[in-house]
Amino acid sequence: MTDDELLAALSHLGITRRSWRAILLLPLVRIAWADGTVQGPEAEMIRTAAGQLGVTGEAWDVVARWLERGPHGPTAERGQALLVELAQRNSGLGAELPADVLDSVQRQCLAVARSAGGLFGLAFTVDPMEERVLASLSRAIQKAEQAVLADLPTPDGGTWEEL
Repeated sequence: MTDDELLAALSHLGITRRSWRAILLLPLVRIAWADGTVQGPEAEMIRTAAGQLGVTGEAWDVVARWLERGPHGPTAERGQALLVELAQRNSGLGAELPADVLDSVQRQCLAVARSAGGLFGLAFTVDPMEERVLASLSRAIQKAEQAVLADLPTPDGGTWEEL
């Protein structure tokens, strides 16, 4: 996917070249909205993650809109796929992201899911709807990793799928 194609896809989420880093927080916002409302501790965890991931200015404005209205449906799923695409790029938009950015996003998603508490913060701390969003993100990352491995040649010139 070229930068122009990626930007065109991101524009459907209200994201521009100047605000593309907002996509890093989309899974966290999806987790926060999974139970139908964003709770204070969830919003605070997202603000903290924004600082850690360099989501500021116009990018934060996009995230703030998502926190108010929630990213739902196919748009949110597509955004998740675009995040994985950005994280795998070696040049252009997203290339400066650290290699472990998807792992970091997953850890932060779990932190957001746990932040709202459950039963006195001791049991049932991750809502079943939040678990579904976490699983969806995990599947998207695994699928992308498998696609990358399938394209890499093995030392003997075969493919990893043949092994």
